[in-house]
Amino acid sequence: MQNFIKQIDYFSTQLNVFIYKITGVLILVQFGIVINGVFFRYILNNPLSWVLPISRIILVWTGLLGVSIAFKEGEHVALKGFVSNLPVTIQKIILFFGYILIIIFSVSGVRSSHLTFLLNVKCEDLTPMSFTKLKNASGLKCVSLLYQM
Repeated sequence: MQNFIKQIDYFSTQLNVFIYKITGVLILVQFGIVINGVFFRYILNNPLSWVLPISRIILVWTGLLGVSIAFKEGEHVALKGFVSNLPVTIQKIILFFGYILIIIFSVSGVRSSHLTFLLNVKCEDLTPMSFTKLKNASGLKCVSLLYQM
């Protein structure tokens, strides 16, 4: 059993390193796209129509993958100043319920990632490519969160 847990931990760490690298590449690509868009818009007075939609998709992917990285590192959003001043038993209870909420969110997100977008976003507002990318990013984020636990 210990060997199995070590293998899962090793795979989780390797997955986190891979997500770090992908996120770093996405940030660099987004930076390049935005600089290119600014150059074309303000220097050449010929704005590119694809810069904003592509940079939005990359921003969504970067943010969703960043949640997985932060969760693995234990740096997810929390009221650390408040929680750290509580007794240890209460800290553990808060942490336990936080993990329960993350599991519920992740499982429901995986099961209904496309339904969430269909209910909250008008399909006419998104291009077919960006709709597919947003749907896939949401499901991937939830799977990654579940695995990082």
